[in-house]
Amino acid sequence: MAGHDQRVNLIINHGRQLGRSLLLLAHYTTVFVAFVGRTVQWMVDAVKWTSLFARYTVSAFDSIYRHLHWGKRKSVTGGAREICPSSDMEPQ
Repeated sequence: MAGHDQRVNLIINHGRQLGRSLLLLAHYTTVFVAFVGRTVQWMVDAVKWTSLFARYTVSAFDSIYRHLHWGKRKSVTGGAREICPSSDMEPQ
């Protein structure tokens, strides 16, 4: 009977150790998932801020371009004749 009791105790101890290992695995899994979530959120925020910065920069350059070329556009609409392919010919 001593050998039987020893095997039962061994099975019980292995079961407890397996339970502890599974709990530890679950704990580390939740820590890893939280870490990945923070990392992914950081990347999403970085992409969002980069996109906003790019849009702001393009908007700023577009605004500067419009202000610098405002006078040139005004002169074209103020009576300057546009050149087109059909205007190269002399009227008959």
